[in-house]
Amino acid sequence: MKDLESCRQLFTFSLEVTAVDASENYVVAGGSDFTVKKINLKTHEQYDRVDTNGEILCVAIDPSEQVYAVACCDGTVSIYNLLDNEKLSTHEHMFSAFGDLNVESARHAMSWSKDGSELYVPSQGSVKVIKRDGWTLGTDSFKGDATATVRIFFVFDKTSLQSFHRFL
Repeated sequence: MKDLESCRQLFTFSLEVTAVDASENYVVAGGSDFTVKKINLKTHEQYDRVDTNGEILCVAIDPSEQVYAVACCDGTVSIYNLLDNEKLSTHEHMFSAFGDLNVESARHAMSWSKDGSELYVPSQGSVKVIKRDGWTLGTDSFKGDATATVRIFFVFDKTSLQSFHRFL
């Protein structure tokens, strides 16, 4: 009970929260209301808000706490500056767009490389790589047949990559 009493509400959403990521200093969350909210845990200042064009599937803070990535159900992945929310890059058609999130929707859990030099994005039949240097789409995306794709999604589960940080 004591742990529950120490919990505090960081921010609220008008609809369901669909994604959250935390680092040492920040929490970033996204919701069904097409918004992303970010708060600095050290300063406890009021949260920042970013509006998107689609329901949020995943948010991912890079290991150096300089940027964060947002994947939306419209198939876009955008990169934002963590300090001021400036949009640094947007990649469209990273995966097939779809409507509202539901139990049948694919989950697109992105993950950063250990050094933050690459962002891995699950896609139809492949894992796409966004290079931090220029925010370009890498040519070394991982591809496979439908069976391999299932294995790739399992290997690229966010908690797995964060736990080991040395396997791809």
